[in-house]
Amino acid sequence: MSFLCSCAGTDVAVKYADARVAPQLVQHLRHEAEVLQILAGLPEAHVAPLALAGTTGSTHDKFMLCTKLVPNARHLQPDLDHHLLPAALAALASVHSRRVMHGDLRRSNILVGGTADQQNVVLIDFGLAVASATPAQLQAEVQQMTQLFTA
Repeated sequence: MSFLCSCAGTDVAVKYADARVAPQLVQHLRHEAEVLQILAGLPEAHVAPLALAGTTGSTHDKFMLCTKLVPNARHLQPDLDHHLLPAALAALASVHSRRVMHGDLRRSNILVGGTADQQNVVLIDFGLAVASATPAQLQAEVQQMTQLFTA
């Protein structure tokens, strides 16, 4: 389940799972939280930062992952956003600088945010990310990003 809310005065996107119902989804969210911790400190213009992650409920069987909401965001539209390829490659290079491969690059995991004068590309959903990726994996992902803008 996912939804939007405010956490300590910050608008966040929330992913939530119950280990009793969906234990594999909880493991998936835990992995994403670990990857976002590796990416902590990268520019918010490149990655939606982790705001909060952890167990909840009286028996700690529920897991919640909150990332900072990207203001004025929409999903990538290659026909409108072809000029943002350099920004997308910069965002990807930022992630790759930590030897992390996103692992699930697609239009719905690439947000265009900011203002009309200053748009930025933000990568989201790191649930399939690979930590300690090889140079070959990272290079293949650069090619994949480029193809998203030309398809």
